[in-house]
Amino acid sequence: MTEDIQGAKMDRILQEISAVNRKLEGMDNAMVALTAETTSMRLDIAGFQSQMSVPDQRVATVETQNTVESAEQFQLQETADLKHTFLLGVSNLLRHQVEVLCHREA
Repeated sequence: MTEDIQGAKMDRILQEISAVNRKLEGMDNAMVALTAETTSMRLDIAGFQSQMSVPDQRVATVETQNTVESAEQFQLQETADLKHTFLLGVSNLLRHQVEVLCHREA
């Protein structure tokens, strides 16, 4: 009879151990699912952030391109102004030389 009691106690202990193991397996499965969900959320957030940063990069590229084009246009305008000023000066100098020559011959 003592053996029957000890056997029953052992069976009960083994059942409790099995129940605890099932709970742990359930917790492990829940942790795996939670980890997968967290990873998925992180990937979604990272994807969203990368999608958000692409337009920012495009805007920066367009702004840089506009700045370069504006600088080039300014430089071309400045060069055109300098050429105009130079040609105006040469024209005035030639006109003055023609007037001087005309007065000498007269």
